[in-house]
Amino acid sequence: MAKAKKARKETIQFRMDTRSFVVIWKNNLGHPKSNWNTFVAALWDRFSKDIPANAGNRAQLDKWHPKWQEWDAKGQYSFISERAYSKCISLRAKLLNLEVDPYEVDLPDGYLEREGSGSSRINIKEIAAIFRNA
Repeated sequence: MAKAKKARKETIQFRMDTRSFVVIWKNNLGHPKSNWNTFVAALWDRFSKDIPANAGNRAQLDKWHPKWQEWDAKGQYSFISERAYSKCISLRAKLLNLEVDPYEVDLPDGYLEREGSGSSRINIKEIAAIFRNA
């Protein structure tokens, strides 16, 4: 007997242009009172506010969750935190892999305690440790 396919979770196209994302990231790193939560809040503010550049995001949010504008800070955080983390990790890897002048950038303080979805995937440092017999 064939197994039933699991219902696929509906996804949303929420765009965060890289230039604005990186500027917010850099500003967050340089501010003494900032951390992962303030970083995520700044991203939410920038990419969801009612400006023409965010019209696509707002339309997607309206389709995906019609009452998204009523979300409190916790709801906003849970929506954008993992997206932000994924984008940070991707950009960080690209910076580390530059052929000329590789650059290591920190993530905002508190990213380890971000209450992520918890992945069992192995990260690149763990892979390197296996190859190094550490």
